[in-house]
Amino acid sequence: MTSAESKATYAQIKEYVWNKFELKVLTLYIAQIKKKCGIKLREHYNKSKKRSKFCVVLLIKNYKQRDFVMDTLLVPILFAAPLFYSFDNAPFILKCISRLNPLTYQVDAMRVIAFGIPDFTTICIVLVFTVVAYLFAIFCLGNSDFKNDEH
Repeated sequence: MTSAESKATYAQIKEYVWNKFELKVLTLYIAQIKKKCGIKLREHYNKSKKRSKFCVVLLIKNYKQRDFVMDTLLVPILFAAPLFYSFDNAPFILKCISRLNPLTYQVDAMRVIAFGIPDFTTICIVLVFTVVAYLFAIFCLGNSDFKNDEH
């Protein structure tokens, strides 16, 4: 047994508070109280050895970095989708880039639904993109370490 294993766990603290005061507390509250009291939050001893190399967002440490990454990624995606221009008059290279952009298919699906034109291909493509993005998020978050150190 390591020294980290011999100390009280969050589950044990929750159980103690419930038995003593009949009050349910969240893990987040315990971590915040530890910080306020000056108790250092330790690394959990059973964290995953795998690191996700695909999710850049998991490497972000603060709000400034998050905003920079989001702006850097979202602006080209937004302007490559045919939101603000007609897809028919777009240059060939922009049409090729737009075909790889999930937002293009989402805009097309919204137009199909709004105008009542039955085009199930576009809606199916949007659903496939959604499922793939959801599975990718589950994969990345399953291989990540979460820390509560934002103020």
